Amino acid sequence: MTDELDEAAASDLARRWLANLRSTREEADSSKWSDPEAFDDVLDLMMGDDVVSAWQVAMAMWQQANSDGEQRAIAVGPLETLLRHHGSELLPRVEALAIADPTFSRVLRGIYTHSPIAELVARLDGN
Repeated sequence: MTDELDEAAASDLARRWLANLRSTREEADSSKWSDPEAFDDVLDLMMGDDVVSAWQVAMAMWQQANSDGEQRAIAVGPLETLLRHHGSELLPRVEALAIADPTFSRVLRGIYTHSPIAELVARLDGN
């Protein structure tokens, strides 16, 4: 997945990841999960070089999440991985969303990140 995803493909990958997340709550056996490959597909994307597509998918997940628990799972999973690898590049987008969305700002505080995202969280905490 190195070519930039279109909006429909990003939304579909987000939907698959969330469906799989929901199925893991009910079934410990990964062979019975909704879409076990979805976790790997998202992880590969978050760690890869296609930062625009990775951000698209992370934001599609965020928009499709049905609960605070799902938002936290996104934050400590794909989003944390994405920011660990591409935080400097994504800082303006992350900061804009953290200012506009109090829920995003709150969950951002709960993930382990490196500078400059950690510096952003410190600044947000100071406000």
